[in-house]
Amino acid sequence: MRRGGAVMRPTPIPPHLRKGVACSILLAFVMACNHFNRDAPGVIEEQLRLDQKLDVTPERYSTMTALYFLPSSVVPLLLGLLSAVPESQGGVPSVVVFVGVCVTSGLGNFVAAIGAERASFPTLLAGRGIAGAVYEAVDMTPLGFIPQLLPGRWGTVSGFINGALRLGSVAAFGLLPFAYVGLGGDGGDGARAVFWTCALVGGCMVPAAAMVNRIATGRANALLGLPTAASGTEGEPTRGDPGAIFAADGAMTTAASTTPPPDGLSAAGAALHALRSVPSKFWVYAGGSACMYGAVVPFWLYGAGFLQRAHGYSIDRAGTLMLFPELALCALSVPIGVAVDRFHLTFARCQRWYACGAFTIAASHLGLGLGGDPRFFVLSLGTAYACCNQLTWASFPGVCPKDLMSLGGGVVACCINLACAIVPACIGAIRSGSGDGEELGMFILLCSCGLAAAGVGAALSAGMFDEDEFKYVDMREEEEETRGVRSEWEEA
Repeated sequence: MRRGGAVMRPTPIPPHLRKGVACSILLAFVMACNHFNRDAPGVIEEQLRLDQKLDVTPERYSTMTALYFLPSSVVPLLLGLLSAVPESQGGVPSVVVFVGVCVTSGLGNFVAAIGAERASFPTLLAGRGIAGAVYEAVDMTPLGFIPQLLPGRWGTVSGFINGALRLGSVAAFGLLPFAYVGLGGDGGDGARAVFWTCALVGGCMVPAAAMVNRIATGRANALLGLPTAASGTEGEPTRGDPGAIFAADGAMTTAASTTPPPDGLSAAGAALHALRSVPSKFWVYAGGSACMYGAVVPFWLYGAGFLQRAHGYSIDRAGTLMLFPELALCALSVPIGVAVDRFHLTFARCQRWYACGAFTIAASHLGLGLGGDPRFFVLSLGTAYACCNQLTWASFPGVCPKDLMSLGGGVVACCINLACAIVPACIGAIRSGSGDGEELGMFILLCSCGLAAAGVGAALSAGMFDEDEFKYVDMREEEEETRGVRSEWEEA
C-alpha cells in the first residue's frame, strides 16, 4: 500500500502480545462454535415436536433444555476452584481445564448426534446433558489465562470475543434451517443433519483448544516467531509464569494477587483458601452482574409472546425486533472495548457507565410495562444491554485478583445462571396469579433487577467496597520502570 509515494507496511504485532492475539482469535472461534451448538435445538424446536421418530414432546424438550443449562450453576465454580489450587496441591492450570471442557463438549455433541441418528431420545438427552454441563465453562475458563497474555488490551479483546461468540448464535439461526431442509427435511433426516452439523462444529473446537494450550504454554513459540523456551526467554513480559504477567502498557487497573495457600494443605483446603481469598468487592460485582443479566435474559423468553399479545405483532415481526439485541452485541462490543483501552477507563469509570446502562435497562422495562412504543424500548433495552455486557467483562481484571481469575469467572457464571433460573420462575408465578394478559408485574420485577444492578454499579464506582488488602494499581504508574524492559522485548 502506498501513501504519498511511500510504501506503508503493516505494523507488526509486538512480540509480547503475539501469544495473546493468537489465543484470542482461536478463543473467538471456539466460543462461536460453543454458542452455535447451544442454540441449535431452538432453531428446530417445532420440527422436533413433529418428528415421530424422536417424539420430542414439549415436556421432553423442556427437560432437555433444563438439563443443558442447570449444571452451569455449579460446574464453572468447581472448575474455577480446581484452577485456583496450585499444582503442587492438586490443582490443574486453567489452560489445561479449558482443553478438557472443549473435549467434553465435543464428545457430548457427538453422543447427541448418535441419539438423533438412532432416533433414541435418551441418548440425545445424554449427549445434550454432557455438552451443557461444560458450555458455560468453555466461555469462562479462559479468564484464568487470556487477560494476562494481553496486558493493557483486555477491553478490546473481550469486545472482540463477545462479538464473535454472538455471531455463533446468529449463524445457528441463519444457517441451520438450510441444513435442516437441504440435508433431509421432515421425517427425522433433517433433525439428524442438524445434530451431525453440531457434532462437526463441536469437533472443530478440540484442535483449536489444543492449539490455545500450546501457544499459551510457550510450546508454539517458533510458529509465532518468538524465542523458544530453550533460549531462556519467551518474548513477553512475564514475572515467573503466565499467570503473573503485569499490564505494563495498558490502562485498565488490575487487582493485586492474593496470599498463596500455606504449604501442607490438602486440595480441598487450598480450594477453600482460594474461595476465602476473593475480596468482598468482587462478590458485590458478581451480584450486580447477576442482577443485570437477570433483568434482560428472561425477557428473551417472554418478549416475542408479549409483542404478539400486547401489540398485535406477527410472529415474524416479533422475531425480527427481538433479534436486534443480539445484533447490538455483535456491533457494539468491539467499539466499547476499544474505548475502554483507548481512554484508559479504570474499573470505577467502567462501573459508572455500567450503572447508566443498567438504569436504562430498568427504564426500558418500565416503558414496555406501561404500554410504550415497543420499537423504541426494545431498541434501548438491546443497546443498554450490549453496553453493560461489554463493560462487565472489560472491567473484570480490575476487580478480580489476577491469580484467581479462573475462579472469579466461575463465580460470576454461577451467579448469572442462578439469576437466569430464578427470575423466570418468579415471572411464571406472577403470571399464573395475574393471568397471561397482565404483563405489568413481570416488567416491575425486571425493572427492579435493573435498578439493583444500577445501584451496585454506582456503589462500586464510588469505592464503597474497596479494601486495603486488595489495592488496585494503575499500571500506567509503572510505565517508566518497565519502559527499558519493554524495549528489549520488542528488539528481540
